[in-house]
Amino acid sequence: MKRFPGIALLLMACLTGCSSTHQALVHHRGPPQGMQVEQATVVAVRDIRLPLATVNYGQGSGRDLGQLAGGAYADMSGLPLGSGILISATAGMIGSALGSAADSTERSQPGQEIDYRTDGDSGLRRLQQPTGRRAIRSGERIRIERGSFTLRALPATP
Repeated sequence: MKRFPGIALLLMACLTGCSSTHQALVHHRGPPQGMQVEQATVVAVRDIRLPLATVNYGQGSGRDLGQLAGGAYADMSGLPLGSGILISATAGMIGSALGSAADSTERSQPGQEIDYRTDGDSGLRRLQQPTGRRAIRSGERIRIERGSFTLRALPATP
């Protein structure tokens, strides 16, 4: 009978670990926050290069692959432990240098910097975006779509 309290305590600990303190989503009353659309006229357009979102994994991956390859070579060659470590470390440094060089190459895409004036506003605004299927031209009527995480210019008529 002494096992029962231990099992009960273990079961309670497991169930407590599964409980959540996460609060339910809070819904706001009223109309949903949608995308705002404004009509505008393009004042000027410049072609630019926009950087791509990059993830620099080359240096770490090159180091790891170099160490693995160096260790495998030393192991298959039957070299003593000290030589294997030296070969693995050297191959890792070479792989790291090659990966770092690969990370530093420029990665960009063509884009446009658009100066525009919204209807009913005398101020000038600017946005940058990748060039779409059809480039925006100076003097053109556009619609500006503004969402929670986006801002883009599209031709007023497709």
